Amino acid sequence: MAGVGARCVYGYPAVTQQAPTDERGHPFPTAFYLTCPHLVKQIDRLESAGGVVRHEQRVAEDPELAASLDRSNARHALIDDRGAAIAANTDPRRLKCLHAHAAFELAAGDHPLGADVLREAAPRWCDDGRCASYLVEPAN
Repeated sequence: MAGVGARCVYGYPAVTQQAPTDERGHPFPTAFYLTCPHLVKQIDRLESAGGVVRHEQRVAEDPELAASLDRSNARHALIDDRGAAIAANTDPRRLKCLHAHAAFELAAGDHPLGADVLREAAPRWCDDGRCASYLVEPAN
């Protein structure tokens, strides 16, 4: 992890920014990783219901959405010279992971497909900050 890419309404990290390589030098293909437990679960639900295929069909049928996806993938590739599309797919029109697209929208913005995923994942944030129970207090 290289830092926090976005925070939830309670101030907890919702997206982490990943270093381009891990401690062993292996590439970490996506710049942003969704960490909000509530939002991860909401997007899991979308993916289980065929959301990846449905959004891929939208991209195939909507030239404006496809062009915005191309621009977002190009922006992602430039982040710390990462050189990879969102979700690290070799075919940028294959979405692979809606979590990655939501994370990119939260952290970098101006990603219409990611914004659509977030709208579908409503409610975006939990209503009680329950993720605080996952935090571990540092030892003294």
